[in-house]
Amino acid sequence: MNLKSLNVNELFREYAKDHSTQGNLVTHWVGIPMIIIGLLGLLSMIEFAEFEIFGYPISINAALILLSLGIGVYLILDWRLGASFSLVLIMFYRLGHGIALPYHIALFLLGWVFQGIGHVVFEKRSPSFMKNLIHLFIGPFFIFSKLFGFILRGFH
Repeated sequence: MNLKSLNVNELFREYAKDHSTQGNLVTHWVGIPMIIIGLLGLLSMIEFAEFEIFGYPISINAALILLSLGIGVYLILDWRLGASFSLVLIMFYRLGHGIALPYHIALFLLGWVFQGIGHVVFEKRSPSFMKNLIHLFIGPFFIFSKLFGFILRGFH
């Protein structure tokens, strides 16, 4: 798949079809950050390398690798929105990295419970990622854009 050929507005339109009710959007505004913080926290425990730069310890872990890939995808899809969302993702990483394992698990699972409630109770539709796995990346991007009022070219 060529990421540059993907159109963020078209992906958002496709995602919006399964996220049209206010109740579902609210559960996603709560659940998606919980999932991201929990997941990044869990993945930050899987370390690959540790070294020092100018006396500061640096750890390369699975969360940083996923975070780097995600930020790259978001910047390719829309660099303006991707740049601002990257700051939020880095904050989520720092939050997840700073809490203990039981909280990682609780946030991750509770976040998915919120997603399920949104789709079963409010939307009455399957999650978008069941049709297209790219929506696992698009969901957080979409929710961020809606929450902060970004209007992308041609998307309303």
